[in-house]
Amino acid sequence: MSTQPVLTDFQKEFLAISNNLVSIGSFVALVIFFGTIVFSSSKKMSFPLKLICNLFFADLIYSISNLMPNLSRQYPHACNIEGILRIFGCWASVFWATIISYSAYCLTVKNDFSIVEKYRPMLIIGYIVPVLFSLVPFLPIPIDYTYNGAFCIPMYSKPG
Repeated sequence: MSTQPVLTDFQKEFLAISNNLVSIGSFVALVIFFGTIVFSSSKKMSFPLKLICNLFFADLIYSISNLMPNLSRQYPHACNIEGILRIFGCWASVFWATIISYSAYCLTVKNDFSIVEKYRPMLIIGYIVPVLFSLVPFLPIPIDYTYNGAFCIPMYSKPG
């Protein structure tokens, strides 16, 4: 029994085109944001702007992974790259959103400005931990990045 509905070729093509349009739109919006920040901000960014830029960078990585399913469908090795970018971008977005929320709480509710000094640990949590999560399928366990009909995700693979 299959859990995925059978799609016609037209439906698959329509989904691919709509995914590409949305992905390109989000990618362009993020690039414009970064361009605006880089060219308009002073040499030293404020702490909140650094946090927001990290969140947008994570989202930029995720939007790149959303551009790759058409390539992953044709080339199995591209599936690993898409999977790594997808899992990394997704987890990094979650971590950076949480870091921003916690920082806002510390700065506004608790009036604890020492949170600004914890930017380096935030970088480790926001980037290193998602990298570790995205590399799990390369451990000697029966999980691989597999194309599921829409995009590449970690899936259980039967050993042997």
